[in-house]
Amino acid sequence: MVDDVDTARASGRVVGSVAAQVGPAVVAEGLTQRFGNFTAVDDISFEVGRGEIFGFLGPNGAGKSTTIKMLATRPPPTSGRAVLAGFDVARQRMQVRQSIGLVFQDHSLEDRLTAQRSPRPRQCSASPGSSASRSAACRQ
Repeated sequence: MVDDVDTARASGRVVGSVAAQVGPAVVAEGLTQRFGNFTAVDDISFEVGRGEIFGFLGPNGAGKSTTIKMLATRPPPTSGRAVLAGFDVARQRMQVRQSIGLVFQDHSLEDRLTAQRSPRPRQCSASPGSSASRSAACRQ
């Protein structure tokens, strides 16, 4: 498999399904998030291997949720770089979103989400041959 991936990379034909099969699942390098003069996340770096279980522990206000939001592309990092499933979170936002699932901790959005806007992971499949309607659903 690695030889095939190396060949694909050399030819510039690396796609999400191939990129997600090699290397770490998540790489964060110098991630920083600022909101005006407030620094919510300050220059963190870490790597999560494929198949690893990884979590953030810390007090309220430590930047755990902000880091997860950056990895999910909203908002993109103020500085630093993150790669998730082989995709750059700042430059390949759609591919990152199609590669992840996100479950909310509480029910804070239930009263604002219509049935149409509720998450439907099956419709955001990044598999080859995805229909145009699935791609459109993922962009919403």
